[in-house]
Amino acid sequence: MLSFVYFILFSVHAFALTPLVYSNGLTDSSKPAISGNHKSNYVEMKLPFEPAQELRLRLEDRLGSPLKNRGEAHVTVITPVEFAVLKPVMSLDENAELANSQMPSRHRAKPICVGEGRATVDGDLEKTYFVVLSAPSLLRVRQAIAKEFIAKGGRSDAFIPDDFYPHVTLGFTKRDLFESDGVIKDEKTCVYSLRLR
Repeated sequence: MLSFVYFILFSVHAFALTPLVYSNGLTDSSKPAISGNHKSNYVEMKLPFEPAQELRLRLEDRLGSPLKNRGEAHVTVITPVEFAVLKPVMSLDENAELANSQMPSRHRAKPICVGEGRATVDGDLEKTYFVVLSAPSLLRVRQAIAKEFIAKGGRSDAFIPDDFYPHVTLGFTKRDLFESDGVIKDEKTCVYSLRLR
């Protein structure tokens, strides 16, 4: 019986370590376009959808079930909660304009892994899946926004630019999960490694 348990644990561990294949365009934004999403009050960098969709389909195959998705791909640069803090001093368009001025002409974040976030929503366990990123240029954008925010009279402790978890959401079971749900989308959530095709 004990050897059967070890076999199951080894199989699950090996399954999680088998890399998911992704294409080079997943995080490639050769002309970074950062904009304010006025519907949801956040600042985002749009990415090509097709590479994220390809990766999501591979993930769904691995999971054995479909995931809901938004039909687009982006990295959130300023969250709605953060924008609520910045708004009295800087508009959404001002944030996006400053972000664009700070971006290098070619930006590519580094995919780290596919992460899984879990939370109980309405009594059910829900999950969200995302690509955890290393994105130093986006961190520098946030630091520039913080500097401008303080220069315009904002409190230095109100917006913390280094409190940043860049990711690309791939899909979710019911709805996306956020920090307000207790989900931090960082390297501690990794469930699948990634391999460039």
